[in-house]
Amino acid sequence: MNHGKEDMLAVRGNHDERIIQWYMKFVKDKDIKLHVEQEWIKQLDSEHIDFLISLPYTISLPKLNSIIVHAGLIPGKHLEQNNWLDMTEMRNLIYEDYYDGEGIKSTKSSQIGDPWFSGWKNSVHVYFGHDAVRGLQSTEYATGLDTGCVYGGKLTAVLINQESLKKQFLEVKAKLKYCDPFNRPPRVSSTKKEKE
Repeated sequence: MNHGKEDMLAVRGNHDERIIQWYMKFVKDKDIKLHVEQEWIKQLDSEHIDFLISLPYTISLPKLNSIIVHAGLIPGKHLEQNNWLDMTEMRNLIYEDYYDGEGIKSTKSSQIGDPWFSGWKNSVHVYFGHDAVRGLQSTEYATGLDTGCVYGGKLTAVLINQESLKKQFLEVKAKLKYCDPFNRPPRVSSTKKEKE
């Protein structure tokens, strides 16, 4: 927020979506019982939420023939046809029959289906995160940069040469394990009324 949109750009991700939802619930009902991991939401004001809401789901970089998204894009769909849930939460795709099923369907799971980027053959290169389990992924058409910093892994960035489009990866080891991916508290909140 302090750097302004000219100096730094960011896309909206799944955590941004959750913060917006938690905050809106809290503003609507001040008696809502927040989970311990959500208590800090009380410190936010409308300026913070407006900033999160202003974040785009994708950033196009035409000079680099690239697009940035938090989680992924559905192959074969125009950018405008992708929905916010896929762009912030999907990891894999499930392919069903178009006549008997839903066709291409996204899933948050990395265990069911195929990685979404395995079907991405578009000439526009996609840079994404949200998939720490797989770590750094570099294919011809997509690059996954989530290397699990929050879980004690690394923070990874890519520098792209504008002329050659050659990539250089930079990694910094996490100072500590900030969160255990298998021992997170539940993300459920309930109101006082529901408890009564």
